[in-house]
Amino acid sequence: MRFVILALSTLCLTLGMCGTVVLHLTVICMRQETTLLNGTVLSTPLFTFAEEGRLFSALYLGTLLGTFPISHLCNWMGFRRAFTVYGILNGVGTVVVPLAARFLAQPFDFMAIFGARFIQGLFLSMSLVAIETISKNWSTLKEMTFFMSILSINFQFGRIITMPLSGYIQSGKADVAKKNGSEKGFKFLTNWHVLTVFAVGIGIANGAHLFSLYGPIYLHNSIGLNMQRTGLIVALPFVISSIMSLIVGRLSDRLNVGIKPVLALLTCFSQYVMAIGYVILALITPSSPFLIQIVYVVIMSVVGLCTVGLVKQARWADSEHAQSINSINTAIIHVFVMLIPEFVTLIIPNPDDPKGKGWNTLFIVVAIVQTLSALLSQVSIIMRK
Repeated sequence: MRFVILALSTLCLTLGMCGTVVLHLTVICMRQETTLLNGTVLSTPLFTFAEEGRLFSALYLGTLLGTFPISHLCNWMGFRRAFTVYGILNGVGTVVVPLAARFLAQPFDFMAIFGARFIQGLFLSMSLVAIETISKNWSTLKEMTFFMSILSINFQFGRIITMPLSGYIQSGKADVAKKNGSEKGFKFLTNWHVLTVFAVGIGIANGAHLFSLYGPIYLHNSIGLNMQRTGLIVALPFVISSIMSLIVGRLSDRLNVGIKPVLALLTCFSQYVMAIGYVILALITPSSPFLIQIVYVVIMSVVGLCTVGLVKQARWADSEHAQSINSINTAIIHVFVMLIPEFVTLIIPNPDDPKGKGWNTLFIVVAIVQTLSALLSQVSIIMRK
């Protein structure tokens, strides 16, 4: 039965993720056509680059605000009912997005999609809590990391399913145009090892979510990939990441190597790889599209390891308050993710710049944050007895 629960939970998380990420690619294809006096049909983006960034932010604003009532909802109605409520809200938001884009006029289309994205974000706030709660309640101690690995691949599977499918469908258009914790307070927040978990969360927010949001736009607009290839390239690293997460999760449960080497691999090594990747992207030019695609795939392929490491390190830092730590970390992550679009818009006023200077500056900043996050995590792992 527990494996049935595992499968159903992974499916629910994956479908929820599908709904939240589809806009990141399809927004490229949201265009409006205007017929000029001479009969020429002018196709322009439905939303400006800044508006697209705000639609991305809306998702994480919903995620941020959705994290606050989670512990109380789980205590009041139980985790299963709370999870169901968040899932239904995500479904409603997913349905509203295409209907608003198709039938509403400006600015009501933007307002409706912004609201729908906010509702979708409520579901994301449940993700890390769901992974920790389901793993704790339905797995044996020896299989907990394996359960976490399976559940965490929803982040990858959601994109594996969504990106190639939406890229294929839209190719033509685009090419043409917890309770204990609350009772005991928050003293655990003074624990150095807990604070480093939050640092890892910030690293993920910068390194992983930057390309979760802007990967398709970067590949399509900056280096000129067509929509179908963009969808495939965006999905490929999530296939690799899923396989890596499953293998590493299973091996870490079976091999008697201790928790420190596992955490060093999952949280430190993966972040160093991402940081190096961003430095490489900053040093090469858009005239090397094949190399850019390889580096992009490598960066996003280690995201799954970092996600599993994040949840596992929270339990290692303070198992009694793991649920609260994951809930707070979700909020912290999405505060940063919510600000990413505004930060990107500030640094990159022109996302189509063929020289990619704005992207290069952005990649250097992300690499620095990623390195600091990995160093703090590494120091915590070494210091812990």
